[in-house]
Amino acid sequence: MYSLVPFLLLDSLPLGDSLTLLLTQRNKALRALVETTTSSSRNDLKSKTRNTIPYPIDSALEPVTRIGRRKIVREVGNSLRRSVQLLVDTLATCRVIYSTKTGNEHTQSKIHKFLVDMQSDTTNSFPITSAALISHLPSAPILTLYLPEQIKSYTPYLDTENLSLPEDVLERKLGVWFTNGLKVLDTRIEDWMKSLINALEVDEVRRSVLDGSTLDVLGPKEREALRATVESRCVKRMSEVWSSSLQKLQDSFAQGLDGALLTLAKGGSQAEDGELLLN
Repeated sequence: MYSLVPFLLLDSLPLGDSLTLLLTQRNKALRALVETTTSSSRNDLKSKTRNTIPYPIDSALEPVTRIGRRKIVREVGNSLRRSVQLLVDTLATCRVIYSTKTGNEHTQSKIHKFLVDMQSDTTNSFPITSAALISHLPSAPILTLYLPEQIKSYTPYLDTENLSLPEDVLERKLGVWFTNGLKVLDTRIEDWMKSLINALEVDEVRRSVLDGSTLDVLGPKEREALRATVESRCVKRMSEVWSSSLQKLQDSFAQGLDGALLTLAKGGSQAEDGELLLN
């Protein structure tokens, strides 16, 4: 929240715009996280390949050791958990800062109360000053060194009557951001799942993400949407794994049957030749 206050005061941003700014930054963080994780996972997987135990994984990947498989599963789970955690933390943090609901009651949002208190003449001991706000900006060292004292000691004024963000606007903005975040995550889950080669590995990753208290802070619809996104990709990967295994079994059976028929045919031919010789 302290990082938002300089923008609200120095740029005179309305609360709604400050929320948009925060969500835009969190969207960039999510994309950077999934892109970095996807690239590092692929490179790490290739660096750990061995020819000891051949696993029927995707053609783009090479066989790896049992220890290598455990590490791959763990890394896929960690990648998915970190991304889910970012989604969950963003919604939780925004609600803590901007929401006007406390249980069934409506009160001032935390950031509203914070700014109003800072404006109050009776709050002499309040720790926030213009200098403190400037210290949270990226160029803080230069600003602190060169800004005139009258600017550093300036007390910003806010129109506290307009420091409100309707709850329905907050939830609508969060809902749009969360939906878009799930779309970003959905495409990456599919990439991560390609590293898993059997149903046990897929289920282990699924349980590591969904069987915990991480999602408890979400609303029922958000929790269900996130679960549905993860579950659908896990089910899809399990289906691909089983289809691949059944196809291999079918091919193996057909190959064995062809070999048996060929052996029988050769045996029958040899028997006929033996009868002709005896006659």
